[in-house]
Amino acid sequence: MSKFKIKVLNFARWLSKKDMPKKFYAYVLSQKTHFFLKKSKPLVLVLSLGEDGHSYSVVKAAKTLGLRVYLVSPRPVIQEMIYSNYLLRLDPLNQTEEIIQHAKSYNIEGVVVAIKHILLPAQAEIAERLGCISVGKTSATLCNNKLEWRMALAESQILQPKFSKCRDDLINLPVVQKPKSGTGSKGVIYLEANKRNQANVLPPAGIDKLTNQKTYFEEYLEGEQFDIEGVSWNGDHKIFVLVKEKYIKIKNQFPPKYFYFNPIMDKEITENIQETVYKVLDASGIINGAWHVEGRVINKQFYPIDFANRMGYERFVTRASGVNFGAQHLSAFIDGLNLKLNFKKRFLLQYFSTTEKEMKILYQITREFPENVFDLITEPFKMSTLTYRGMIVLESSEENDFKKITSNLVNV
Repeated sequence: MSKFKIKVLNFARWLSKKDMPKKFYAYVLSQKTHFFLKKSKPLVLVLSLGEDGHSYSVVKAAKTLGLRVYLVSPRPVIQEMIYSNYLLRLDPLNQTEEIIQHAKSYNIEGVVVAIKHILLPAQAEIAERLGCISVGKTSATLCNNKLEWRMALAESQILQPKFSKCRDDLINLPVVQKPKSGTGSKGVIYLEANKRNQANVLPPAGIDKLTNQKTYFEEYLEGEQFDIEGVSWNGDHKIFVLVKEKYIKIKNQFPPKYFYFNPIMDKEITENIQETVYKVLDASGIINGAWHVEGRVINKQFYPIDFANRMGYERFVTRASGVNFGAQHLSAFIDGLNLKLNFKKRFLLQYFSTTEKEMKILYQITREFPENVFDLITEPFKMSTLTYRGMIVLESSEENDFKKITSNLVNV
């Protein structure tokens, strides 16, 4: 990526945080909705929490496919408004019934959520009441109650870490204390064996303020961590990419260090991951839309530790798979929208810098391999529980080239 494109990308990030552009776009879109919204024309209802979790990827994909987007969000962000046709200022999390009653007057051909799994119950309710394709009540429930999800996996006899809602049941084991409706490493706290829970310090830094903050306990497993991203159409599951994830344990929490897309893997481990993931998807009630399953590998066995029926990594999955992830996710909810799958996989690494030495390496890479830089942040930013000095995303279609480019960052 050229220096100019990187500057444009970072300018867009800066602009998206400013109030004036958001207010202006919201006003323009509201006026357009008031004067030009037609009840007969087909619309895609995109549910979003805006500033608390946008649906940019889905909105952009819908626009690319020539679909009319009716964005539903209480606090929309500029990235999603730019690609939307109309705007409804309602909160999908708390105003589901109002949205349904309003939408009944229009020709809604699909209801979609992008990255916030706390909106899945709303998607299921709205879609089913409007006669559209739903994620399903089972998936919507289990995504927001991981203790019940654990029970569903146990019922399907899937190998997994030991778990309990009570710390005493696992007191002799090192565990992680997790929010029931959490995602990734947000709000996850490590507890050594024989150490009690830390309920007095919840909600921990990094937890999603909108999620259920009740917690449960899960056996802590040492092993390499992987994330599998894909899409399902009426129960037909397709894996798009496999991601090797590296988290660092700091003050009993787990901020990310890097995400490596499409790593070269041992065939036996890959097959076990794929087989286990398909079982997890079925046990979790996933039938439609994007999903991810995370787990750790011990002795070539994949143990699931998290899942969600939503998009993860978004544009990085698109870049690493060669397939428009947002469009494929969208197609699962639009009857008759059949898109071809033609994978052209690339190696991709998202790396988070925490030291001055690492920043020097990032700058050196951008000078030597500018065409392999997909994204770059050189200003400090906070994510999860840690303040990072910077971030870089590197890519290549050639394995040897990728190893050379990333050799000073990780051993790939």
